[in-house]
Amino acid sequence: MDKGEYRAKMFMHCKEMPRRQTLDVSDIFHNDEIPIKQKAKMISERLLKLPNADDELRWLAEELAEVDNAKDFDFLWSGICGWADVAGVWIIDSGRWRTSTKADVA
Repeated sequence: MDKGEYRAKMFMHCKEMPRRQTLDVSDIFHNDEIPIKQKAKMISERLLKLPNADDELRWLAEELAEVDNAKDFDFLWSGICGWADVAGVWIIDSGRWRTSTKADVA
């Protein structure tokens, strides 16, 4: 299996996982009028409000709140998305994912 096939398989696996919650940050994520530092802080605040925020997410969110460049943001965002996959949380960052009607939207 090549890298592309693996990614496609993992994408489909993650889409099929049951999600207990949904967090929509698309209004912040793609708003180019918000500076990266403020954007990171705003998203961090929403992450910390998740009822199932554990120590790992709190650490990632607190680190995210301190970033001031896209490289650090992307690095932490990758970790946050990984946490969300394991925790069963849909994070909507672009408006392209359907939200389950049974999920609690934070």
